[in-house]
Amino acid sequence: MTSSVAKKVVYETLAPLVGKVDTLVLGCTHYPLLRPIIQNVMGPNVKLIDSGAECIRDVSVLLNYFEINRSRTQDDVTHAFYTTASSQSFKEIAVNWLAKDIDVQHVDLKKLNK
Repeated sequence: MTSSVAKKVVYETLAPLVGKVDTLVLGCTHYPLLRPIIQNVMGPNVKLIDSGAECIRDVSVLLNYFEINRSRTQDDVTHAFYTTASSQSFKEIAVNWLAKDIDVQHVDLKKLNK
């Protein structure tokens, strides 16, 4: 994500914070994709924390603590993909990234709330 629109939106959003913070938490799933732009806007002295990476570390600690982690081969692993957006769009992007065919299920939030 290095489009001029992305750069403009990041700059306009973060400009009021420049020089006022020393750490910025990337608290949404897509923010790490914008990390280079965010770092450029905020400057090299601002530490960026990827909340997803922190979450993975915490989960790893818990898996070890409760001794529920185990080695698996790729044949043992089952992946399930769910999205509230377009399952076809999600699948197209995921297949490109994962380099394998996947099944994606759409979740209708309106039906979940009933």
